[in-house]
Amino acid sequence: SCTLFPPAPRICTTDNEDKFVDITMTTAVQSDLNIALRSIHSQTPRIHCITNDAASTLTANVLLAIGAQPSMTTDSSEIINFIEQSDAISINLGMLNDEKRNAIRNSARAAKRINKPWVLDPVMVDFSAPRLNFCQHLLRYNPSVIRGNEAEIKTLETATGLTCKQLNKKFSTIIAITGKLDRVVTDQTSWEASSGHHWMSRVTGMGCALSALIATFISQETDYFQATTNAIALYGMAGEQAAEKAAGPGSFMARFTDALYHLQQNATK
Repeated sequence: SCTLFPPAPRICTTDNEDKFVDITMTTAVQSDLNIALRSIHSQTPRIHCITNDAASTLTANVLLAIGAQPSMTTDSSEIINFIEQSDAISINLGMLNDEKRNAIRNSARAAKRINKPWVLDPVMVDFSAPRLNFCQHLLRYNPSVIRGNEAEIKTLETATGLTCKQLNKKFSTIIAITGKLDRVVTDQTSWEASSGHHWMSRVTGMGCALSALIATFISQETDYFQATTNAIALYGMAGEQAAEKAAGPGSFMARFTDALYHLQQNATK
């Protein structure tokens, strides 16, 4: 058997974010993630991913490994058809161009109109003012989850003048900050955990693929906070297991998708 949550996750349900309560590795917690993985296995959710070219292969392979069905078109003549037939959408702001901006804007608008869950990944908004402005524009379409690294989320907080809690309250969006320490925030609850392996930062597209994995989980669970923490926990655990068998970042990437696949298979036995 395997542990389905990373070591010592902590959750805060008070206004004081420094007061956390340790969560033990209970059978109930493991069962919750198993249920999510079994649902993904049985439903084969369709996840439409608008992502950057550097991350597209890893993103697709991560979703395939856990039993989801990815699609990635940005063509304006068909993008809405894909959005309407998807179970969730992952929108990544990396490597923007005019075609991708239009696809992203139309997809986010459609997702809000037809009430499809979607994840916004504000890639490198801390480097580009036009990208940051575009990201702020997309907030009006109420992303279900915003997942970024610490610099990206802090930049968004500064630009909007809103804390993570306030972003959640105003736009009804879960905020996930990932890196050495992973954190998920709403205006009422915060969760944090440290898992994974440092080689994850040496493989391009790992964060982008995580955003797509979160989209997969929120397609199966109306509690987006729980779904997001489950996805991050699974990702970190797969990273730890992959590192045990890899020789370096190159072999780690293959071992990582293998680990995700076997974790999913173990959950569905």
